[in-house]
Amino acid sequence: MSQILKSYSYSIKQNQAEKLSKLFENADRDQSGFVNYIDAASIFNEFFAVSIETCRLLFRLFQQHQIDHEQLEQLLTFLLCCDQIFERCQSDTISVIDVQEALLELYLNLSQELIHKAIMKFCQADLVNKTEFFEICSVCLLARKLFSEWDNQDKGVIEVGLEQVIEIGMLFM
Repeated sequence: MSQILKSYSYSIKQNQAEKLSKLFENADRDQSGFVNYIDAASIFNEFFAVSIETCRLLFRLFQQHQIDHEQLEQLLTFLLCCDQIFERCQSDTISVIDVQEALLELYLNLSQELIHKAIMKFCQADLVNKTEFFEICSVCLLARKLFSEWDNQDKGVIEVGLEQVIEIGMLFM
């Protein structure tokens, strides 16, 4: 899993890492060294607005109900990368074309048709706000993980394509 997250080249800044550590420590009330996705949503919301659903999706990357500090930092790094890409659009909402270009920066080459379906599923309008963008990115990242696991021969092809996997994932959301 960390291999997929490591492909995103955003480096967390020292002040962000320190803030994350403090927030993690406060959220880890039982001092187990783990937090759940609801705690993670509260932590991430100290950086930017992230839905509980997005955190639930991101936790599925690790196939756990709780994650440790290192895993939380990996997720924050991914979200910071998504945030940086979204902010380059210099708007509160972005179009299908903007989403497609942003996903390309995340190494997800998806058709406008699939992106439009994702927007219809996750968004209130035809334009995508940052919170909705995070959710779309999370679904795509989870699909990328599944696709990578199913692509045993590293051919980049399985019985169904990535877009079909994302569509399947959206059905279960």
